[in-house]
Amino acid sequence: SFGGTELIGITAGEVDNPHKVVPKAINNIIVRIILFYLLTLFIILCLYPWNKINGNVSPFVDIFNKMGINKVAVIMSIVAITAALSSFNSGIYGTARMLYNLSAQKNAHKCFGKLNTNGIPKNAIYLSLLCIFFVVILNYLYPEHIFKMLISIASAAAMINWMFILITHIKFKQHIKINNQISTYKQIFYPFSSVVAIIFFMVVITTMFFMPDMRLAIYILPLWFLLLTISYFIGKYSRHIN
Repeated sequence: SFGGTELIGITAGEVDNPHKVVPKAINNIIVRIILFYLLTLFIILCLYPWNKINGNVSPFVDIFNKMGINKVAVIMSIVAITAALSSFNSGIYGTARMLYNLSAQKNAHKCFGKLNTNGIPKNAIYLSLLCIFFVVILNYLYPEHIFKMLISIASAAAMINWMFILITHIKFKQHIKINNQISTYKQIFYPFSSVVAIIFFMVVITTMFFMPDMRLAIYILPLWFLLLTISYFIGKYSRHIN
């Protein structure tokens, strides 16, 4: 549910004062998750039995419908659609910027580093839209299975992503300590919190292996890592030749 919050890190290279703006954005994300998600769910679950909620629709819409408050359910449907579109927009932004940065580092084709007159990596966005179109076709061909498959793959990928972020952060902290530098924005309970989070993700990924709907993602992850590794060494060899 909280996947995508790491996109805040991508915006650091595009703001005028990242040392001030990024920490503020991170703190706001945490507050909003607590207020608008966790607290809201807590209140709703106090009003309605959790085991009677329909898992095929938004829990907020389902609960208000069953409580007979249809107008609020309609409003929540609009909110849910707006949130989905916002997530869609963030996904395109994040993917395009990642491809752009990879291109700048010569880890992706140089065409993804081209910007239009507005400073937007257009080719990276086109590739993102092409992948989205491909998923739409898959959803049309396999409507009963593709959603669960995509959710499982996205969940596993998000956890692996966060594990690497945490490991990178630990290495970063070690680096600035060796170089006698000071971090102006400190993580709470570091490094204990990072280690606990990594262990938590490992436990969740292991648990996914025993869940039939999630098991496919566990099979795909090693193949994905293999593909990335091969691509990395091919790119490294190509740069060495050039």
